[in-house]
Amino acid sequence: GVGKTAVSFMFAIRCCLLGAKVALIEIDQQANLTRSCKIDASNCPVMIDFLTKKLNIRDLMIPVIKGLDILPSRVENALLDNTLMVGKFPLDKVFSKPLNSLKEIYDIIIVDCPPSIGQAVTAVALASDSIVMPVNPTDYSLAGLDLTYNEITDVLEEYEKSCEIKILFNKFDARTTLSFHTLSDLIKHPIYGPKMVKSYIRNNQSIENLLIQGKSVFDTIRFTTEKEDFAIVTNEILELDNQLIDHAKS
Repeated sequence: GVGKTAVSFMFAIRCCLLGAKVALIEIDQQANLTRSCKIDASNCPVMIDFLTKKLNIRDLMIPVIKGLDILPSRVENALLDNTLMVGKFPLDKVFSKPLNSLKEIYDIIIVDCPPSIGQAVTAVALASDSIVMPVNPTDYSLAGLDLTYNEITDVLEEYEKSCEIKILFNKFDARTTLSFHTLSDLIKHPIYGPKMVKSYIRNNQSIENLLIQGKSVFDTIRFTTEKEDFAIVTNEILELDNQLIDHAKS
């Protein structure tokens, strides 16, 4: 509910518009990202098939638009955690090799994960160069972030892996004091403050509506605040200079 799928999808589209070749990988059994990409994965191999049938991950990628491919998901990915555990897969290696293979043909690889940190999410974290954690303005946002951040950092420390962690404030609502207080608490936090993405995504129902329709905020040529937000956030995550890119109109 924090907006992982929306952020993944809009970020991927923006990266494509900037000229990058992008791979989306979804391991969430709910398959919301897959549906947003208008992919019917009922007869498509997904991550659980990659693990159990020893397939080549490059062969599983499905074109979405020019420059963007996806390894889709379906409900069978609910078995990922159990499969990794029973099969005694090395969590620090099981996804590293296939993702490194994809790095040879893609500029950016985005993995959309389920909300709970199990075996699969742990394996993805250990194979990642960067982890983006969306946070919403709720009464329990900091407690939830504490739990997720501590679990991830404990795993990285256990396996002696380094990974950049970024915290993205999502669904900011200027009409509520909760948004201002939550954002202020995050910025002032000794650990989270330095990891905050300086820009944020404003709350806008149109974002969820677009996802349901399989559209992105960049499908329109007119200026919108949601288009501006995702453009600026993407530029910052990619460490691009916003002044060099007309993010509002491109």
